[in-house]
Amino acid sequence: MRTTTLVLAGVISVVLVAPVQSAKPSGMLFDKVSVFDGYFVPASDAPAAFKDINLIQVLNPSQAQSPPFGYLELKTRKSKFSLLKPALDGTNLSFKTRAVLGISYEFSGTLPRIEYENPDELSRADVVLSGTLKKIQAGKVIAEGKVAFSWFAGD
Repeated sequence: MRTTTLVLAGVISVVLVAPVQSAKPSGMLFDKVSVFDGYFVPASDAPAAFKDINLIQVLNPSQAQSPPFGYLELKTRKSKFSLLKPALDGTNLSFKTRAVLGISYEFSGTLPRIEYENPDELSRADVVLSGTLKKIQAGKVIAEGKVAFSWFAGD
């Protein structure tokens, strides 16, 4: 009886310690990652009028059916400008924000790619979104410039 118990304990420990085989081929540890799985951060050379932008989160326009669709967040006041439904046409992305204290933003640009092999590849990309950003006050464009964005996964 003691021998059977020891053999059974040995078999159980081998089963518990044995490595689990992944269904994915080696080298594929992650599912592909979309640029919409994280945050867009303005590059350091952003025009002065847009230096106060902390980040932009855009939910995938082809999947998001109802608000919230994302937001544009400022560094200074931590104000968040809610995005109206963004549009994605191939790799062309555009969006507008709701106004906060009479200020709103509009963006139209291009994503070189929408999916990356893994989060590291996406994080290493210098520019994942670029285009024209407008700052609007009371219906008038008060600033406009070319802006490039890098990406980070967030918390």
